[in-house]
Amino acid sequence: MPWRKTSDPYAIFVSEFMLQQTTVATVKPYYERFLKKFPTLLSLSHSHLNDVLALWSGLGYYARARNLWAAMQMVEKEFKGKIPKTIDELIRLPGVGPYTAGAIVTLAYNLPAAVLDGNIIRVLMRVLAIQDDPKLKAVQLILKEVSVGLSAQSKKDQRGKRGGPRNLSLALMDVGASVCFPRNPACDECPCAAYCLAKSYGKQEEIPMTGEKVERPHVRRLYAVLERDGQWLLGRRPEEGLFGGLWEFIGMDAPPGAEPVPAVEENVLRETGLSCRVKEALPAFEHQLTHRVYSVRAFRCHPSASSSKTAALKGIHYERFKWIRPGQINRMGVSAITKRIVQETSRRGEVKHLY
Repeated sequence: MPWRKTSDPYAIFVSEFMLQQTTVATVKPYYERFLKKFPTLLSLSHSHLNDVLALWSGLGYYARARNLWAAMQMVEKEFKGKIPKTIDELIRLPGVGPYTAGAIVTLAYNLPAAVLDGNIIRVLMRVLAIQDDPKLKAVQLILKEVSVGLSAQSKKDQRGKRGGPRNLSLALMDVGASVCFPRNPACDECPCAAYCLAKSYGKQEEIPMTGEKVERPHVRRLYAVLERDGQWLLGRRPEEGLFGGLWEFIGMDAPPGAEPVPAVEENVLRETGLSCRVKEALPAFEHQLTHRVYSVRAFRCHPSASSSKTAALKGIHYERFKWIRPGQINRMGVSAITKRIVQETSRRGEVKHLY
């Protein structure tokens, strides 16, 4: 993990934002590309948000990208370009919650703080045999107190490069990731086994308690790939909300039972003022989010001859519209769904050499 090989607070800050609700394997290539483009705090704070979103495209949870960009601007203005060292200061930055603040204090500055990611929570709950839901406020307070206490003690016991809050947090993360698995933990290989109460009680499979899985709703999402004179029409979503600030083909959530072709044509007219006709359906696919599953269908569409290209594009669910050449799309912050639609279009020989 490249972020473990640096002590640069800015690079660690970037990694913590990317790792929120995202796996290490997914984050690694994005992290490396991001730091190549924005190697310093100032290079990011002076950048255009659309360039940031373009690099983030496909990583998901785009509010993280907007918050990261805004946070670096705030650090430049209010903290003289230096990432703060205290929880109270960090928590003021956009997108920084208690976990992220604690992780930055500990990992970037080797100072005591509560660091409670999923792996560490599981390890501590098993060591302490806490037979409750980790989401309970009382349990969170206990874990926070334990984490702060261990972190402070590790600072006192630190010898040279070994020990300390940073290495303690990394070690606990690694125990959770490599042996203290959610299911079938490898207790015989665990360095905590000698003093793990869950193991001694035979409760390691039952701790921590997990809530019932919530079934994610399926949503039909329809898109119009509106083409004219070798260009596509994209709309930019509002900053707040799902896919905020990203560009995409003109889309809509289709109500149950709606016929897709007339629904797409009516939505284009409603959103842009352009009348169009569907020419071809692209292959359907599913797009998974944590809180819902999109069943996506896109349609290639042509504006009618009577629709002027310069017609007033009014927008209901979009802030701006732009006609672009297909080759420009990889330089824009587009949603993962839009990328997939482009790939499907490319496979049909309509667009080549986009990436």
